[in-house]
Amino acid sequence: MPYDSYGRYYDDGRPVSPADPIQPKRRQGMFSGTQMKATLVLIAANAVFFVITSLLPDRIYSSLALSTYSLRLGDWWTLVSSMFMHSGFSHIANNMISLLFVGAFLEPRIGTARFSAIYALSGIVGGIAFYFIHTVMGDHSLVVGASGAIFGLFGAYGYLILKNHLLHGRGDGTPITEIQVALFGFFLLENIVYGLADSSVANSAHLGGLVAGIILARALIPAEEI
Repeated sequence: MPYDSYGRYYDDGRPVSPADPIQPKRRQGMFSGTQMKATLVLIAANAVFFVITSLLPDRIYSSLALSTYSLRLGDWWTLVSSMFMHSGFSHIANNMISLLFVGAFLEPRIGTARFSAIYALSGIVGGIAFYFIHTVMGDHSLVVGASGAIFGLFGAYGYLILKNHLLHGRGDGTPITEIQVALFGFFLLENIVYGLADSSVANSAHLGGLVAGIILARALIPAEEI
């Protein structure tokens, strides 16, 4: 740890003088917009896309949704467009509340770029998982929603909770609080129950996104940042 001539340490590469005291950093609130840029942008994008697609004719709506047929025909972009579509108000409300919760805790901790990457890649992997599983099942129904991407964020957050517990047990890392763990468990369980209770929910996409989020968190987040 570097020290100045007055015996005080500094960590920003410059010495500290009596006229230039070290000031404690101000802590951002949980729902600080400056630390949740991607979360708020994604919520806004989903809301706008929901309004637009609800006004579209069924034929165009179906062409934007994901299905085993769409990927078989080469419409790979439906892996992305379907992530911003929702089947009704309760569907988008449940997803956006979950996104707001997990984004409030996860994005400030891992940064906007990694948060966005995990969201996007988990959603795509969830769509691919849906394709393969439902092709085997012979199910050609349409699927829409951000759930695969959101489950990816839950997977990443769950990985951080486990790693943080192990690190903090050794006195390392910034501890994740018990209330954060409790809320994580509540929202994850609520989404799992919601999916199992409704036969129209694509749980295969949820599972694919969840596994992708765990793998991506392990790959993108160094242990010293947990």
